[in-house]
Amino acid sequence: MSRFTAHLDVRLLQDDNGRPILRDGRPQWIVQAALRYHVGAEDSAEVIAVPAGFVSDFASIPRLLWRFEPPGGVALKASVIHDYLYAMKGVVMEPPDRLLKYTRADADAIFSEAMAALGVPAFKRAVMFAGVRLGGAGGWGR
Repeated sequence: MSRFTAHLDVRLLQDDNGRPILRDGRPQWIVQAALRYHVGAEDSAEVIAVPAGFVSDFASIPRLLWRFEPPGGVALKASVIHDYLYAMKGVVMEPPDRLLKYTRADADAIFSEAMAALGVPAFKRAVMFAGVRLGGAGGWGR
């Protein structure tokens, strides 16, 4: 099974008055240390590395589905990987210098795989996957 190789270290983005910075009504979080995910298998050479400084909202799925897996829930790391793939429109650099290209469907499948690696139950994975497939097109490359 695939795996993550680091803990997720994030910080809430705030304005000068200490209020969360929002985008589309969602708080924004900045990744403090690189998050690496091995795609497909634990020892896979295919690694997605989200760099420090990347900003995520943890939940690009419709709010209606948050009751199944809320932002900040067990799928947190998978959400950051998915947000990164969407932000980069599927084109990411694998350390040290290999270019990886994913389609939107690939990004959504990796999201599902990463949730499985985190222990998200199959029913929740299916709901979250359906949510990104149905509602995620507007976020691709945004």
